[in-house]
Amino acid sequence: MKTFLLFLCSMFLLACNPDYLDLKRDKSQTVPTTLDDFDGLLGNSMTMNQSSGHTLGMISGDEYEVHDASVGLVSRDFERAAFLWQPDIFGNAESEDWNGAYRRILYCNIILEGLQKVARNETNKVRYDRIKGECLFQRSLMFFNLAMQFAALPADKQRSIYGIPLRTESDPEQKNARNTVQETYDRIIADLLEAESLLPQEGLSIYRADKVAVQALLARVYLVLEDYNSASAYSMKTIQADHTLLNYNSLDPNLNFPFPSYGSGNTEILFYDMPDYAELISETYAKIPDVFYNLYDQNDLRKTLFFRSEDPEKITFRGTYGGNYVDFSGLSLDESYLTLAECLVRQGEINQGMSYLKRLLTSRFKRESAVSIPVLNQEEALKFVLNERKKELLFRGVRWMDLRRLNLSKETAIVLHRNYEGKEYILNPNDVRYIFPIPQSVMLNSDVIQIPR
Repeated sequence: MKTFLLFLCSMFLLACNPDYLDLKRDKSQTVPTTLDDFDGLLGNSMTMNQSSGHTLGMISGDEYEVHDASVGLVSRDFERAAFLWQPDIFGNAESEDWNGAYRRILYCNIILEGLQKVARNETNKVRYDRIKGECLFQRSLMFFNLAMQFAALPADKQRSIYGIPLRTESDPEQKNARNTVQETYDRIIADLLEAESLLPQEGLSIYRADKVAVQALLARVYLVLEDYNSASAYSMKTIQADHTLLNYNSLDPNLNFPFPSYGSGNTEILFYDMPDYAELISETYAKIPDVFYNLYDQNDLRKTLFFRSEDPEKITFRGTYGGNYVDFSGLSLDESYLTLAECLVRQGEINQGMSYLKRLLTSRFKRESAVSIPVLNQEEALKFVLNERKKELLFRGVRWMDLRRLNLSKETAIVLHRNYEGKEYILNPNDVRYIFPIPQSVMLNSDVIQIPR
């Protein structure tokens, strides 16, 4: 396995760094060729469950505040630039959101190419199909996460050429070029539908994909596409699968991190993933706005499980499903409930949508308290659901996605404000700065069109 990882590291350097493009591949390196090899690579959580490609959006979102002094103290310039929505984010620096996602895509492409050289037969077909399905899921997940940060939305017809490079081969000399937004989403959905047909209902672990994880991701993709019928259908499939909501009454708020470490034993996790670390959104610097913290009812267990409030001047977030100092950016059952509730409300099924939301909230409130949802019209119900979505999915990596899609409607659009060193910074709905620039190192020797910011 060590030899395989060295091989993949060299391949990644070839694929990402133009200085390496003239180097010849080392023919003596051992290439993964067997199903055992492929399973071993998929089980490498350092690549397949890390660097999920959410960090830029998490820094740029509206889930936290930071003191001016803290903004000046961060060691990486790109964090400060992303926080202030600057036109140039990276300068000449690399982006781990970009590199980490394409590193995982490279793994998947090498395995998919290797599978073509392995005969599928009656003996190995179940394992063969699972490995292929996992690769298609992982690659689609990375394509989608990249699209949420570096591509235009499908509804933005004026920027339809700004998709992402869809790398489907491991060849390091393949030039980067943007695909269109339509091509990007067509590829994501097609590969996910194939993965759904290949994967078993239950995977090897929360770190490996299964049919339910695929369905949860499809629900997320269709939500962005505003296909609420499909999003609700796939959310329903995940809810009906063999997963249960975590009863927050069973958790100990006195623990430093109340949730199970690395998702172990958390029945809500459908697929475990982590974003890269960012100083600005760490507990050291990030502060939860008082107005947001006060939205949680006193009987809402999330108020104690999600936050540290010993210092009333600085309430911080600790409620990660990572269960430690790392954030969780994977797929989870609570998101499926919220997506289903939102889609049903948007389709006019208000009572049904509220019933699924109530089922979720019942697991979040103190056992002796009754969860009461007022009678609402459609507009009020949608606002209520979206508010609960933000409260539940805090620092999960989905807020940037939600801001982008909600900005498509004037009823749900949000203007973001920052104040830093006496200057106000504003990010208006549908601003081009919702699409991050592609790093300059990627632009070299490529056919990628940079989006003007």
